[in-house]
Amino acid sequence: MGRRSERVMTIIEPVQEEFERKRGVTGIAVEEGLVHVELQVPTNLKERLNVFKALAEAGVSLFLIKFHPDSIHFLIRREVLNKAQKVLQRLNRPTKVTRDCVLISVLSSAMRDLPGVMARVAEALYEQGVDLLETGDSHDSVMILVRKIDSEKVVNALRQKFGL
Repeated sequence: MGRRSERVMTIIEPVQEEFERKRGVTGIAVEEGLVHVELQVPTNLKERLNVFKALAEAGVSLFLIKFHPDSIHFLIRREVLNKAQKVLQRLNRPTKVTRDCVLISVLSSAMRDLPGVMARVAEALYEQGVDLLETGDSHDSVMILVRKIDSEKVVNALRQKFGL
């Protein structure tokens, strides 16, 4: 039998009547149990592909993947950290691992048509003195990665900023 995932995910949404159309920021999702990895690797696509293939073969899923000129950054779930570390040691590349991370997503059904969301997110983080580790976005969310120790005050600050 497989191990039960220890991942925790919480969604905070205001109460809304069914007939109302959702506008603006409608909620905040929180996913705990994440690890941020920064791997030094040149821009050579073949070398980067080798990294992705090796992690995939080990059964390690990556997300919030970012390409930088001299590195790639990505998230993994805490449960696969040992597998990932074995692969990364074999690849023999300088690596920085940040454990106990939380991905906080600010949700809106029309995020790309809603100006100022990132400005308010950044303002909330700045006011709390929190380090932002990584960001991402999609058609319906802005995602921010912070350390778990900061996550509760970030969620509270975002709820306040967006009236949730």
